[in-house]
Amino acid sequence: MATIQLSETCWADSLKLQGREGKFEVTKAESTKVSAFVASHYYGGRNVVVVFSESDRVELESLPERESTMLSVALRCEPNEVVGILLPKKKSKPKKVTKPKKTTPKKDKKAQEVTK
Repeated sequence: MATIQLSETCWADSLKLQGREGKFEVTKAESTKVSAFVASHYYGGRNVVVVFSESDRVELESLPERESTMLSVALRCEPNEVVGILLPKKKSKPKKVTKPKKTTPKKDKKAQEVTK
């Protein structure tokens, strides 16, 4: 779920907004979870801060054309680049190179008996 919160520069302490989930209140103190569809309508506004999470990837990829276009205008990119900009691919960490353990040679019991 995307989160939406009022920015510090917003003139109000709280606002009531409308979305698919119905009416909800957004404040400066707490972020509110909303669907990616609803968050796409408020993204780029001066009074709100919208943050998408990795769990929104599927919903962002399946947004209707209108919402995808709204996000692309706010991001100044093509509609097919929106998901890549909002949710960049995770960088894979390089694998740690492991060195083989140094083993001390153990003397065989047979080798000891032969030398005696």
